[in-house]
Amino acid sequence: LAGEPGPARDIVLANTAAALLAADAVASPREGVARAAMALDEGRAQRLLETFVARNNRSPPVEGNN
Repeated sequence: LAGEPGPARDIVLANTAAALLAADAVASPREGVARAAMALDEGRAQRLLETFVARNNRSPPVEGNN
């Protein structure tokens, strides 16, 4: 997610483009790849992952302690 070129990045771009296309968020695979590349290059994908991890590492509330 650091935006480094290579096969892993290519796979992430292809998968993300396919997901965006399936969600009707882009009009073409090429547009999906471009949007995914911007998210990686600008660090948005990394920040989103860090936020997701932080939120999921929180302890769940204990029942009866409201």
